[in-house]
Amino acid sequence: DLDLSYNVIDKLPLDFGNISTLTRLNLCHNRIEKTPRSLNCFENMLDLNFSDNIFCEVPVEIAKLRSLKRLDFSRQGKGDLLENLPLELRSLQLLEELRLSGNNFSYLPKCLFPETDGTLISEAGLTNLRVLALDDNPLLGLDENLAACHKLERLIVHNTKLRRLNKSITFMYCLKEIWIANTDIRKLDAAIATLPVLRKLVLSHEDQLDNYNDMRRQIRSELWSFLRPGEGEVAEFVATAKYNEAKRALDARIARSKRAEQANTAWDPIGDDEDYDGGEEGRERNNLDNTYGSIDLMDDTIDDSETFGTTVLGSTKKTGKSVTINVPPTPEINFKTKHTRTK
Repeated sequence: DLDLSYNVIDKLPLDFGNISTLTRLNLCHNRIEKTPRSLNCFENMLDLNFSDNIFCEVPVEIAKLRSLKRLDFSRQGKGDLLENLPLELRSLQLLEELRLSGNNFSYLPKCLFPETDGTLISEAGLTNLRVLALDDNPLLGLDENLAACHKLERLIVHNTKLRRLNKSITFMYCLKEIWIANTDIRKLDAAIATLPVLRKLVLSHEDQLDNYNDMRRQIRSELWSFLRPGEGEVAEFVATAKYNEAKRALDARIARSKRAEQANTAWDPIGDDEDYDGGEEGRERNNLDNTYGSIDLMDDTIDDSETFGTTVLGSTKKTGKSVTINVPPTPEINFKTKHTRTK
C-alpha cells in the first residue's frame, strides 16, 4: 500500500508505474491533473483513490488495470471539472465500487453499460458494481440500462436533480440501500417495496414523497432514514467505516477458526455433506451485510442503540454543531469445532 494523500503533489514521475507490486494507492487531496502513461503498469492494483484533485478527465490508462476493484474520482476541482468517463473503462469488469461524488455529471457514464454489436454483447461494461456513488452532481436522470448492473447493492444519488427513479430500479434485486435525500423525487414506484434485500431508503424528510404514507404501509418502518443537509458525507463515511471494521474483525476470527480446524485433523467440517454452508463463520459472513454497512439517520441526531466510544466526525450545515456518532462494538462471535472452541 502507498498513501500519498494530503500533500501538494501536482505531478507524478514518468516512471511512477514501475512500482508494479502496488495493490492500493491513495493520492487524494493533492493537485494532480494528469498521470504518466506508466500508470497502466499497475497490473495488481485493487484500490485507486484520486479524489479531491483537479482532473478534467479520467486517464484512459486506468482501463488497463484489469484487477481494479475500487476507483474514486470524487470532487475534482470545485466540482465543475469532471463530467464524463472514457468508454475504455468498460474493460474494468472486476470493478465493485465507483465513486464520482461532487462532480459535474448530468447523466450516468456510458461505460457502465455493455457495448453491443447488433444483438451480441462485445464488452460487458461495469456490471460487477456493488457501490455507485454520484451524490452532489447535477444528475438529471438514471439510464434505463442501469439494471444491467444487476449486482448493485448501494445506489447513492442524494443531493442531485433527479426527478424520478426509473422502472429499471425495481428489477435490481440485490439493492440494499437507495440514497435519494435532497432530490426532486416526489413519488416512488410501489414495486420498490418488493426488492428482496432492501434495508435502507434515505430521504430528506417524510414530506419529500407525495405517496409516503402509502409506501410506509408497504415498506417496514425501520427501513426509512432521514438525512439533514450537510450530513451526507459524514453519514456515509460512518456507514462504510462500521462495515469495514466489522468485516476485518470477522475475517480475523475466520482465519483463527480455520487454523484451529487444520490443527484438528480428526474432524472433517465438510465430509460428504454437499449442503455444508461454511459453518458458523460462513453464516456470519452471509449475515454481515444485514448487520453493518449503514446507520439510521432520524430526527435531529445520528445515533445507534449501542454505545462504544464516541467520535466527532463533522458538523451539520443546519445547526453548525458537531455530529456525534456512537459506534457499536463488533459482536463477539464464537466459532465451534468438534473438539475445540476458539473465541
